[in-house]
Amino acid sequence: MREVKRIYLCGPMTGIAEFNYPEFNAVAELLQRAGYSVANPAANPAPPCGTYVGWIRQAIAQLVSCHGLAYLDGWEASRGAHIEIRIARDIEIPIMGWREWRRRAPDLLSLFTP
Repeated sequence: MREVKRIYLCGPMTGIAEFNYPEFNAVAELLQRAGYSVANPAANPAPPCGTYVGWIRQAIAQLVSCHGLAYLDGWEASRGAHIEIRIARDIEIPIMGWREWRRRAPDLLSLFTP
């Protein structure tokens, strides 16, 4: 049985209508159709504290369990995305735009067959 590669989705939320959840959810669905398991922070429940720090801590916990990071357009304007990408780089998680992950899905997923 083939292992499904888990991808963390990162991008801008703060200051965007509906926290950009519609885009996060649409891209997550496209990546899932390509064969990935997607860690989508837009699907997370609110942390008990309800603060930005609570949200980013929850996101980081998700990120470190993933095989790759896919970023959305506009990530450069996001404080949280910069934190997530820095951590991914530091712990050697591959980083690409979501379109590249989608385009390369067949090749990348075949690397994870037992």
